[in-house]
Amino acid sequence: MRKAQQRSFFATGLIGLAGLSLIGLGFVWFAIRTLLAPLRQVDADLAQREPADLGEVVGTPPREIKGLSDAINGFIDRLSRSRALTETFIADVAHQTRTSLSALQGHLSLAVDPDSPEQMRSRLIKADRQAKRTVRLTNQLLANAMVIHRSGRSSLQPVALKTLVRDTFIA
Repeated sequence: MRKAQQRSFFATGLIGLAGLSLIGLGFVWFAIRTLLAPLRQVDADLAQREPADLGEVVGTPPREIKGLSDAINGFIDRLSRSRALTETFIADVAHQTRTSLSALQGHLSLAVDPDSPEQMRSRLIKADRQAKRTVRLTNQLLANAMVIHRSGRSSLQPVALKTLVRDTFIA
C-alpha cells in the first residue's frame, strides 16, 4: 500500500513537472517567435524587392538587431554607390567607343572610294591612326575599369615613412 502511494505521488509529480515543462516550452517558443518577428519582416522585405531596388530597409528594429539592420543598410548603400559608378562607366565606355569606331568607319568608307592612290593611302593612314586611338582608348577604359573595381577594396596598409625615406635615400 505504501509503495502504491509512493508511485502515485511520483507519477502525479512527474505529470505536473511534464505539464509545467510544456507550458515553459510554449512560453519560450512564443518569446522566440516574438523576438524574431523583425527579422522575418526584413526577410520578407528583401525577398519581395526587385533586383534594381537598392533602397534601405525601413522600420525601427529593436536594439538587439539594430547592428544587423545598420550593417544591411550600409551594405545596400555601398552596393548602390558601386552600381552607380559602374553605370556611369558603362555609359562613358559606350559613348567613347561608338565615337571612335564611327570615326574609323568613316575613314575606311572614304578610303574605299578614292579619286587617286595617294588619296587612298592618305585615308588608310588616317584609318590606321584612328584604329590605334581606338585600341589605346579601349585599353585606357579597361584599365580605368580595373581601378574602379579595385577602389572599393580596402587594401591600404600603414607605412612607416621614416623607414621608407631612410631606405630610399641610403640605398
